[in-house]
Amino acid sequence: MLKVGRAQRTVFLARWLRDRDLQRETESGLNMVEDMTPYGQIQLRTDRRLDLTRLPTPRRDVDLR
Repeated sequence: MLKVGRAQRTVFLARWLRDRDLQRETESGLNMVEDMTPYGQIQLRTDRRLDLTRLPTPRRDVDLR
């Protein structure tokens, strides 16, 4: 049964990569589902700047090989 599912996903992915209309249809369906979930309503604020002076300094005594 798992092999059938993998084969179906592979066939769908091959069709999706070839067909722009299928990509648009899939994206519009995903957008509709995101709009229906409460997580689609969350807005993230990304206006804080990263302060590089507060990052920990890397250890020099560790051999990375």
